[in-house]
Amino acid sequence: MRLVIGLVLGLAAGAAQAAGPTEPQQVTLWGRSWVVAPADTQPNIYIAMQDDNNLNPFGRPAIRKSIQAKKAVETATGCKVIWSGMKKDIRDTFYAPVTCD
Repeated sequence: MRLVIGLVLGLAAGAAQAAGPTEPQQVTLWGRSWVVAPADTQPNIYIAMQDDNNLNPFGRPAIRKSIQAKKAVETATGCKVIWSGMKKDIRDTFYAPVTCD
């Protein structure tokens, strides 16, 4: 009986931690488009990828991509990004953990 209660409480806590959108969203910041989607592997981790804008070199002034990715995830999810946990892979895909307090 205790095991069943523990499992139910654990599932409820896991569901309460997951917040934000569950589908990919497109966000436009500073004239640049980003796609933000939840990571499949871990809860409360979101992936941010920038549209290459057809490799157009002209446009708004440059802003560091990490700052853009952070703002895109925060805009799409409504949660705060944990800056120290943010990672980037070689394809310029950002992985951002969020906290929704």
